Amino acid sequence: MATDSAAELTREYWIGKSYRAIFTSPRPERASVLHMTCEWLPVVPDRLTAQELDDYRRARDAFIGELMTFTGGSALVLEV
Repeated sequence: MATDSAAELTREYWIGKSYRAIFTSPRPERASVLHMTCEWLPVVPDRLTAQELDDYRRARDAFIGELMTFTGGSALVLEV
């Protein structure tokens, strides 16, 4: 699923064979803080396998990259 409405950017990715992650970000206003959400289907996983974690990171990074291209901005991702 890919949505590019006037109000938001949405992308859906498979994480492993069991989960889907749907990333959504509203279109930003000028000089505003950018944020995104991640919805998990069918449920939020309690734990990800190493492969699922790699899939999630690739999906997240692809979404953020597309979002930055879309907005003309740049991003820094920190995992803690």
